[in-house]
Amino acid sequence: INIDANPLSVELFKVVRKNDYNFNLAITKRRKKKIKLFYRRKMNILNTTNEKFAKITFPNGYETAKVKCSSLTKVLDKTKYKGRVIDFLDVDVESTDKDVLESLNFNIYKPKLICVEIHFNKLKDVKFNATYQFLLKKGYKLVWRKKISFMFLRA
Repeated sequence: INIDANPLSVELFKVVRKNDYNFNLAITKRRKKKIKLFYRRKMNILNTTNEKFAKITFPNGYETAKVKCSSLTKVLDKTKYKGRVIDFLDVDVESTDKDVLESLNFNIYKPKLICVEIHFNKLKDVKFNATYQFLLKKGYKLVWRKKISFMFLRA
């Protein structure tokens, strides 16, 4: 299952990953949020739905576009994987990882292994990151890290 707020990425998924579910959406925990702004650059990297991240990361400006929103649980419920345990969940959303994770019903989907990006200044500060703390509270433990990629295993 591929979910991306960038329509170009979804069009590429449809070509190279024809047998996958491909959704052009932003994932949010907010139930009433139907549309969100998507901040992008022409280089098509580090795109985000986080305005603060966009302003810091794209000091020379960016374009905006509207994108539909859904929770991760609602997206999964629309696939043949509805109600099934997830073996591996990879979240790469440029600073809104916790929001995406909060939109997932962990009582139903129970990912065994989760990979997230955690941006930090000093490694000792990682343990105070909101996404890191959220996963610990959900019963996960850190099992692997390389640069900004962190993998958590359900305990």
